[in-house]
Amino acid sequence: MLDVYLNQTVTRKTRASVNAYNEPTYTSSSIKARFIYKRSLTRLATGEEITSNAIIYTLTAIEEGDTITADSKDWVIRFVYPWKNLSGTTIGYKGVM
Repeated sequence: MLDVYLNQTVTRKTRASVNAYNEPTYTSSSIKARFIYKRSLTRLATGEEITSNAIIYTLTAIEEGDTITADSKDWVIRFVYPWKNLSGTTIGYKGVM
């Protein structure tokens, strides 16, 4: 049902490990998503307010700290909202960047 709206392909980079120089290494994968430029004010669980410049909707599990490459620009996911249906099952994710 939601696949119809996820009409873009973006690259998701997740932190895989740390190399011998204590630098993070990443794995990349292409995911279907809906990437939207949208500026909004978001309050984190810590009470900190951040200004987000983009939002991503996807069925693929994403995590805070992941990097999304869209329109040749890297965006770090700052906060993730799970998308739940009426029975409480997670059916997708909203990432704030």
